[in-house]
Order: sequence, then C-alpha cells, then structure tokens
Amino acid sequence: MNLRAAPVTLGLLFGALLLLTAGTGCNGVRRRLTIRTDPPGATVWVNDQEIGRTPISHNVTYSGTYKIRLAMEGKKTKTVMYAVKTPWYLWPGVDFISENLVPGELRDQQICEERMEPDLVAAPEELFENAAQMRQEAHAQSDLNRYSPQQTSFETQTEHLSESGWVKQD
Repeated sequence: MNLRAAPVTLGLLFGALLLLTAGTGCNGVRRRLTIRTDPPGATVWVNDQEIGRTPISHNVTYSGTYKIRLAMEGKKTKTVMYAVKTPWYLWPGVDFISENLVPGELRDQQICEERMEPDLVAAPEELFENAAQMRQEAHAQSDLNRYSPQQTSFETQTEHLSESGWVKQD
C-alpha cells in the first residue's frame, strides 16, 4: 500500500462512515432537568425566568450551575443553586461521537427535589387579632401595677427619704 494513499483512504472511509450514520436517525443528546417539590405546585424560576409549576421538566443546554427559585403560597420562598453534572458521554472528544454518530437519542435526565418549608408569617388578619389581644393584656397589666399594694404614696416615700437625711425639711 502506498503511504500517500493511506490518508486519502482514511478520509474516504471516515466520509463514508459519516454518510452511513447520517441517515440512521442520530438525534444527539436530550438534556432535561426535572424539578419536584414536596408539596407539588410551587412556581419555578430557572435563572430568573419563570418556567411553570412543579413537577416540571426543563430542557438544559449546558452543564453548570443553575439558579432555581421556588415560591408557593404559605411556604417560604426557596432559592437553590443546582449543579447539572456532565455525563461521561458528553466529555470533550466523546461528545462528538455521542451527539453525531450514535444512532437514536441519548437522554441525560437530572432531578432536583426540594422540600418546601412552611412560612411562619401569619395572615394579616391574624396578626391584627394577636396585636389587639396583646394590647389588652398590656393595659390590664398596667392597671394592676397602678393599684398594687406594694406601691406607696408620695408622702410615705418623702418620710423615708427625710429620715435618711436626703430630703431638706422646711
């Protein structure tokens, strides 16, 4: 075999392989991030874009960290930084083969599950009721202190101070 013909033969062989696999239905890699919450129904923002309510799947195009914000009435709003990991078949070099030469579709499915914590802030009506009740209790306590037997009159206090020599008598 001629050494000059070897690169041409390899090129032709590689080209033929590409043509053969081009018609086999290579669909590449489908990357999905599924977000679930307990309880379900939280509104989801991925990188500050609203995408819907949980449970929901979202197409992702790259590996890396995504900012996920979850909000639900009666629950604390939660923000998490979720790292989408790179599967082995998307490593540099291997990714060309998995995305272009492998027949069918490869699926990279990653799941982010979060538990929504109850919000400790009460409804405004409940806050107003609690404030009114505390106000009544405070007024009742101040009325008890005003008429308690432990408190002495001004004249009695003055007599005690004058006996100690601190009050100037006329």
